[in-house]
Amino acid sequence: MYLAMGTRPDLAFPLQQLSQFLDNPGPAHWRATKRALRYLNGTRSRGFLLGGSDSVHNPFLSAYVDADYANCPDTGRCVSGYVLLFLGSPISWLAKKQNNVTLSTTEVEFVALSLCIQECLYIQQLASELKQSSDQPVVIYEDNQSTIHIAQNSEHHGRSKHIDVRYMFVRDLVEAKHFELRYCNTKQQLADFSP
Repeated sequence: MYLAMGTRPDLAFPLQQLSQFLDNPGPAHWRATKRALRYLNGTRSRGFLLGGSDSVHNPFLSAYVDADYANCPDTGRCVSGYVLLFLGSPISWLAKKQNNVTLSTTEVEFVALSLCIQECLYIQQLASELKQSSDQPVVIYEDNQSTIHIAQNSEHHGRSKHIDVRYMFVRDLVEAKHFELRYCNTKQQLADFSP
């Protein structure tokens, strides 16, 4: 778990999946664990480059957010994931099973976007305390165009009325230009941890 939380965002999703079966692992879980360990052994030379030559071209703070709809066959709950980048280098990431069952891919992506924005707000606050804040909006890359549309348009959307109001603060922050949502093809989605 330490590797995924501290140094390897690419392990966040597999460890999130495997940790559900710590009490009663079966043969399939052991095979998946061995596969993760083989992957880790084969990629042990990977690391982060902080402040590389390309960092001046990257936004101050950016993020990639994604969700895996109905990931758990037993509960129907989904997994949210995000990666936050500071000047192009990852500084925070998460792969977490959502607490609620969601009714659509748009809703699950909206919940993931909400989690991501909460973390971005924390990082912005921390950067401000360190006198490293920026006036630029945080750029968030999302691969669901419906989610982007709902977040950028405050008019009523009949198909999204089921989305819990607690996630709608996202819309206010996007409207106030604190966050800028951009479409990102799934193939370029850094937060897509699923296999």
